[in-house]
Amino acid sequence: MTSGNRLLNGLVALLTFGSIFVIMLVWVSVSRNTLLGLYSVSITGFLIFMYAATAGYEPEADSGFRPEITVVIPAKNEGEVIESVVRTVQKRLSRGQIAGSARR
Repeated sequence: MTSGNRLLNGLVALLTFGSIFVIMLVWVSVSRNTLLGLYSVSITGFLIFMYAATAGYEPEADSGFRPEITVVIPAKNEGEVIESVVRTVQKRLSRGQIAGSARR
């Protein structure tokens, strides 16, 4: 991460937390220590915690894997025959007998 990105992320975080803090203060002063005020403080604290906890998250690089075809076999309580159904689908896929599949 470059220093420009860090500065931009810092400014975004400051603006976000600053606005959340101001909104929370206004809301708590309006709610006058009611249950809603406690809820507001709790949720605001949770949001700030989640933001801070995930600030360093970087997703894994895309491996590029894309399945060629997806087969959906609806089944319920078919444990005895599902293996033969899957094998039949595999055979037909390898022979190109299912639309959209390619022979190998």
